[in-house]
Amino acid sequence: MRIFHALILAATLTLPAAVQAQQAQAQTQTQTQAQAQPGVAPAINPEALAAARRLLEVSKIQATMDQMAGQMLGMLGQALGQANPGKQAEINQALTELFLPELRASLPGLLDEMAKLYTLHLSAEELRQIVGFYETPAGRKVIEIMPAIMQQSMLMGQSWGQQVAQRALQKHADTLRQRGITNL
Repeated sequence: MRIFHALILAATLTLPAAVQAQQAQAQTQTQTQAQAQPGVAPAINPEALAAARRLLEVSKIQATMDQMAGQMLGMLGQALGQANPGKQAEINQALTELFLPELRASLPGLLDEMAKLYTLHLSAEELRQIVGFYETPAGRKVIEIMPAIMQQSMLMGQSWGQQVAQRALQKHADTLRQRGITNL
């Protein structure tokens, strides 16, 4: 995901200064309007929304979301299996038959909300430039490797978080016990 954000930043920096200034002013106005009218969503530019949808299509985000759904169901299956020993086959079947169709049916709505989110932070022109990048050989390579990078990054983050938490618990065990937190 970091690479994706770096690409967005790179695309933004390549815009001419006048366009950047105009877009910054428009974004400030949008943010100001949203803050001035709590509960009222800012208007979405249809051109930007179309470009954001194209970005999601070109970047193959649906395939990434399918992969994430599979991982999520795997973790849910493990948790349910631990809570229901000897029922793993039934759990896996239920997840495949019941949960997976629910996830897949709700995906278009999630993708639409993601497209709207992009329009709040990027102009139609910026989105088109990002799409243009993804249509280059280098952009296609980024799309190809992104799921593996995201998965590896997630595993690295989990490992890092566990290590830090374990060190912090050991370091502060006495303080936590003094505060009545005893199940460490």
